[in-house]
Amino acid sequence: MRNRSAIRSGAALVAVAVFAACADGPTPLEQQVPETLGPAFNHGAGQQAEYVPGQILVRFRQGANQADVAAEGNGRLKKAMRLGRAWVVEVEPGDEMAAVAKLARHPHVEFAEPDYIIQLTPCEVGICEETTDTWRGLKWDLHNSGTFFNPTSLAPAASTVVTGAVDADIDWLEMYDYLTTGSGVSGTAVIGILDTGIRKTHTDLAGKVVGEQRFVELLADNSNAGDGSDNHGHGTHVAGIAAARGNNGTGVMGVGWVDTIRLLAVKVCTSTGSCPSSAVANGIIWAVDNGANILNLSLGGAWNAAAGSAAQQAALQHALANNVLPFCATGNDALLAGYNPTGTLGIGFPARFPECVAVGSTNWSDQRASTSSWGFGIELTAPGGQTMTTTPPGGSTVTTVLSRIGSTWWTSDNTYAWSSGTSMASPQAAGLAAMLYALGMTNVNDIRARLQQTTDDKGAAGYDTQFGWGRINAYRAVTGKDPNAPPVSVPGGPYAGSEGSPVAFNGTASYDPNGKPVTFSWTFGDGNSGTGATPSHTYADNGSYFVSLEVTDPSNLTHTQNSSVNIANVAPTVQGSLGSATIYSGGSAGVSASFSDPGVFDAPWDWSITWGVGSPTTGTAGDQTATILGMRQFCPAGNYTVRVDVTDKDGGTGSLNLPLSVMRNLVNIQTPAAINMQGGNGLIPVHVLSTSSFDARTIVPAMATLGDGTTPEAPVVLRPNGTLMTAIEDVNRDGYMDLTLFFDRTRLIQNGDLDLATTQLVLHARLNDSCTEIRGVSAVKVVP
Repeated sequence: MRNRSAIRSGAALVAVAVFAACADGPTPLEQQVPETLGPAFNHGAGQQAEYVPGQILVRFRQGANQADVAAEGNGRLKKAMRLGRAWVVEVEPGDEMAAVAKLARHPHVEFAEPDYIIQLTPCEVGICEETTDTWRGLKWDLHNSGTFFNPTSLAPAASTVVTGAVDADIDWLEMYDYLTTGSGVSGTAVIGILDTGIRKTHTDLAGKVVGEQRFVELLADNSNAGDGSDNHGHGTHVAGIAAARGNNGTGVMGVGWVDTIRLLAVKVCTSTGSCPSSAVANGIIWAVDNGANILNLSLGGAWNAAAGSAAQQAALQHALANNVLPFCATGNDALLAGYNPTGTLGIGFPARFPECVAVGSTNWSDQRASTSSWGFGIELTAPGGQTMTTTPPGGSTVTTVLSRIGSTWWTSDNTYAWSSGTSMASPQAAGLAAMLYALGMTNVNDIRARLQQTTDDKGAAGYDTQFGWGRINAYRAVTGKDPNAPPVSVPGGPYAGSEGSPVAFNGTASYDPNGKPVTFSWTFGDGNSGTGATPSHTYADNGSYFVSLEVTDPSNLTHTQNSSVNIANVAPTVQGSLGSATIYSGGSAGVSASFSDPGVFDAPWDWSITWGVGSPTTGTAGDQTATILGMRQFCPAGNYTVRVDVTDKDGGTGSLNLPLSVMRNLVNIQTPAAINMQGGNGLIPVHVLSTSSFDARTIVPAMATLGDGTTPEAPVVLRPNGTLMTAIEDVNRDGYMDLTLFFDRTRLIQNGDLDLATTQLVLHARLNDSCTEIRGVSAVKVVP
């Protein structure tokens, strides 16, 4: 605890500066694990304004005789501060406030104030690509799945710990995965840790501290002025939260885990946690002048201070003017008696200065930590943890240390501790700001705006005095993308196809905003489904279908989009044959056919056989196994096309054409061996010879013609009485009565059927069954 005899109390101009983190006494943790677990440290935030006895801070106006002006206030110049025209002025102990009051009114003084002591506002009380750090699973502030397993003797011992809310973290692991699987971090950034110093040899910090300076507790000969080592623990803990080396197989990882995020150990607080304004202001200036890009001040005063240190504010203004962004813890006063954030009251200085990014604390349920100071001026929140108590089986009450933030500790190079409060929240934001700087966003005004714009909004919508702009989100800040953004389904289309033929779908335009792979789940609208980016699907029936594509990212976030496909009807395909492609007149042609249809739901199918003569033969098939059968007698000789048509329920018709040749039945005929073109008998007899299977007398003479087999042909000659000239006799003496038909030679010549080139005559006739046609051919010789 602080030595009260070495501290003076004054008017409540500023709050007592305390570590911006904890409020209970140290909790020893006796554990032997690969790294030693140090205490979970807790310190109370004071409420009285305290200052260094025997000295004040004065900033003189340009051109002032500084020594003479100091003397007018009964003081003498003791030591120049790094802030221009500012001095530590020595006065008699007990006369500090009087000297301040007098010099503050002097026309050559810009400001005069006690050397206020602010305190380290102390503490209260892996999925994607994951690091190898031993305690990574306990870093709920960086990745919070809702539970983790505590394998140590930390309370509650060896058990599954419920953290309160899934994703109550800064989405650090998502950022880590994005950067380590992407282009990485090529730039550098330096964080000035204004605190109790840093154990720079700690395993998780070794090589990251690139500069150090001490502004308190100097030896008389100033021999340790450059030493920024830690003799308290708070600074080492804060440094680890901001930038502990990650993925090194040990310990924990900080927000800015890469080697290119470096640290300045700026010791502005004593081993008791007291941080004089002079030291803080000097430390800010030194850090700015020695390469810092980001500052972290996990220290501050009481919530109800009327004003802050002008020296500190001037130093902070110097930082911003030099493109250096300070982050300040808001304090842990929210549970103190009388706490009432109204007007500008609520958060302590220096966080209340507009130059500071004021950072409050959230717990692992993503609520404002109960002790976190809030009110006007709070800008951001970040996980700072909160001490919780649990009652395990057996009834004893234990402090759940793991609800705090684990980080590096100062007592050895492999010791770690758990703590909670806004001191733990501020370096989370500072570490993220350093990451943005190293990634190329080197204007700190842009960084500040980016952090505000990419938070997870908590509390009331938009800005509110409990959470500011919200809890920081590392992934969104780095990428500009929402870590919880679902993938985007792009199913393509509209598509078109035909039943029975595969339709190729293409969802390759789908994507995940965070660059993660997605899986594909299709529904095709006909009760079937598929997977993959480019599936094919065959529809059994024509029609219009809604197609749906759902894509899922590795976090099981989904998005569904609809498309459509229009499937055209396909006519049946008909297969079949005739019993014979050639038949004789009077005979019958038989058809046997079948069909197939890619539209398996196209029943019923109507079929018909068009013969070329007579009416079609029709029927209906209920399925595709049906056989189409038909039979038809053909009388007239000739060439026919027998067509089989099958029509599905949607009007699609498939056809099969079968050629059929119907020939006349051949009979034997006799004609004169020679026919004279001139003179002689004008009639030509044609003898149609009967056989055992053919009776020539069944010929209908009126239907008989003679010629060359093509039209026009000559009919049978009529007698004067109008009857046809025919005769029945056994011409060839075979015992069967033959039929003789007489034709006019002159008529044959006129028709062109008989000339000197004629070598044969053809008889066409029909039998008296009214169907069967016959044909007889006889060779002749035509003479002049």
